[in-house]
Amino acid sequence: MILSILYLAADIIIAIICDSETILLDGLYGVADVVVSLMAIFVVLKLKEPPNEKYHFGYAKYEPFMTALEGILITAICFSTVVMSIQDIVHPEPVNHPGIIIWYSFINIFIGFGFGFYGKLAGKKTGSEIIKTDSELWMIGGFISLAVFIAFYLSNFMTRMGFSWYADYVDPGMAILLSLFFL
Repeated sequence: MILSILYLAADIIIAIICDSETILLDGLYGVADVVVSLMAIFVVLKLKEPPNEKYHFGYAKYEPFMTALEGILITAICFSTVVMSIQDIVHPEPVNHPGIIIWYSFINIFIGFGFGFYGKLAGKKTGSEIIKTDSELWMIGGFISLAVFIAFYLSNFMTRMGFSWYADYVDPGMAILLSLFFL
């Protein structure tokens, strides 16, 4: 949970500094992750409680509710990102400080895969499906960071080779591709 909040803060700060739709999408996805993480803590505790007068069959329905809410949040974030990215394609503007994005995404590759593997081990040890699912989200984050790293590294390389017109479209194009992937 703490790492998710730190990620969210870092994403938003870097998105603002670099004026990047892709990093903003990652930050907004972090909002969904924080909400889902908070709900997961509540749901895990509730799932352990026995049935009562109000909930005759227990609290198992909270888990699919949590998943549905995450889907709704991610869908809203992705649609808004696509709209903002189309605006950036129509009116291209360069990303500020692409080197920051390159380094940030490079570091996030290791963090995403590291916590993904750790979560898989913890999920197996505890038998928690929620932890196993969260570990998959961290792994997906690692792959997304890898894709962002490659795209911005190639964009930076192309700019140095004299193809700077390409660089203006990498950020909105990557944001659209990631949004479609999330959807």
